[in-house]
Amino acid sequence: MEILLKYLSQLTILVSVIGYFGSRYFNSLAKRKEVKFTLFEARRAEATSEFLNAYFNIVEYFRSISNEEMINKSFTVTQMNDRWNPVRNALMNAFYKMSLYVEINDKSPFSEFELWCLILK
Repeated sequence: MEILLKYLSQLTILVSVIGYFGSRYFNSLAKRKEVKFTLFEARRAEATSEFLNAYFNIVEYFRSISNEEMINKSFTVTQMNDRWNPVRNALMNAFYKMSLYVEINDKSPFSEFELWCLILK
């Protein structure tokens, strides 16, 4: 007990220094986790936005084909594929990029979407 009372001021400083550096360490860990989470959420939002843009391009693609063109068959299959493949590839790339950030299970609408895109290849 005598030793504790003799070195109380030094012990207080030592505990304070250890506490200070410990709090700095844990604050830096929390900051790193926050930055990683923010970056992940930003990339998730970007991937989702890219997917939606590609999806709307597909919708616009189908709207651009008039019924008369389809009925009269005014374009060949090769011409149709030349128009379709870039739009489909952009959508599939956006889907796979989004699937890195969004959990997709077997019952998800995205898994059905992937199957639909594979069928249309």
